[in-house]
Amino acid sequence: MEPRRKKKQLTIWGTPKTPRTVNFSTKTTPEFDEAIREHAKKSKCMITEMLDKYQTAYLEKLEHEKLDKKLNKEMREKGFIKCPYCSQEVHSS
Repeated sequence: MEPRRKKKQLTIWGTPKTPRTVNFSTKTTPEFDEAIREHAKKSKCMITEMLDKYQTAYLEKLEHEKLDKKLNKEMREKGFIKCPYCSQEVHSS
């Protein structure tokens, strides 16, 4: 008796699913749709690649903000404050 083969998972179009991509459907504002299509066209890439770039930029921004909060806390603990005029760190007297 031969071992049973796993059935291939198929998409709704009958093509085999691959681990590389998945369908992602969402509703957006017309302004976002226009902007992302324009960015994709200028960058000569697909909309999915633009979403990947947006995600990467967003995650980098979050990481930067997290590090910035940590640094600000450490600076305050050491007696540094931000100058209200130029936002540079200055030592409080």
